[in-house]
Amino acid sequence: MEPYRLHVFFCRQQKPGGLSCCGARGAAEALAALQAAIAAEGLAEEVMVTTCDSIGLCGRGPNLIVYPEGLWYHGVTPEAAREIVREHLKQGRPVERLVERDMDKVRAEFQGHRAALKAHLARQQPQAGEAAPDEAQRARQQAQQQQ
Repeated sequence: MEPYRLHVFFCRQQKPGGLSCCGARGAAEALAALQAAIAAEGLAEEVMVTTCDSIGLCGRGPNLIVYPEGLWYHGVTPEAAREIVREHLKQGRPVERLVERDMDKVRAEFQGHRAALKAHLARQQPQAGEAAPDEAQRARQQAQQQQ
């Protein structure tokens, strides 16, 4: 027996320097709505929500993935989160207008966002003999961990 029926990965990444990310596009509010709707629909024992730092569709966030189906949702507003809970998590009907099924497109977007972050971080490199600013150093470490 599985410990839960569905596992939702929800991106709430914060990126430096004004780069597009789920955190800057309302992830906190959408996540709160998702969690409240799961509780209200009585699904807390069946659905596990795990937050993460980037699933790659930074420009279309907030984003989430529902497993075991592996469905990628984008543009998850608080209202969309409630709809995903009602329709998909409870009734088993994906909200198609918010699902991205083209994994080649996802891969290309992810690579583009990764390249933009690497370029931004490279511009933040300190000159010889200078100490790296704390924020830039943390962002570099985070980007390296995602690779």
